[in-house]
Amino acid sequence: MDAALAGLIGALGGSVIGAGGAWGAALVAFRGARYQADRQVAGAHEQWLRQVRRETYAGYLAQVRSAYDLATATTRGLRWNPTPSLPSAVELRQVIHEVREAYTRVELEAPRRIRTEGYELMAAVTAVLLKIDDWIDEVPSTASRESIEALQHAIGRKIADLAELCAADIHDE
Repeated sequence: MDAALAGLIGALGGSVIGAGGAWGAALVAFRGARYQADRQVAGAHEQWLRQVRRETYAGYLAQVRSAYDLATATTRGLRWNPTPSLPSAVELRQVIHEVREAYTRVELEAPRRIRTEGYELMAAVTAVLLKIDDWIDEVPSTASRESIEALQHAIGRKIADLAELCAADIHDE
């Protein structure tokens, strides 16, 4: 009887140890699966955020480049054509509105440095287009035109710099 009782106690002890080991293994497996799931969710969120920023940055840069091209074509026309074809005030205001609207998306999605650079770029483009709007009713002086051309040159550099910042943000550099 003592041998039977010892066997029973041994069997119960072994089953308790086995159950504890199985429970521990299940806990380790659960935590590993949970960690993996959390990493996948974080990775998916990071990918989604990069995609949203890519679309936002591309839209903003496209709008700014379009405005820059319009301004450049206008100032070149003023330089080389005695009777240049200036854009209408409505067209200029529409371009300004589109650039500002594109910037609002940058304002919501971008980190501070890109928002700051984007705002400065928007302000510079707006200033050039408003100056061109002033020229619709008058012929600009050579000094006025040259100051705008200098600002346009700076805008070209700002566009390139902002594009680099945006690419670095998207690629986590």
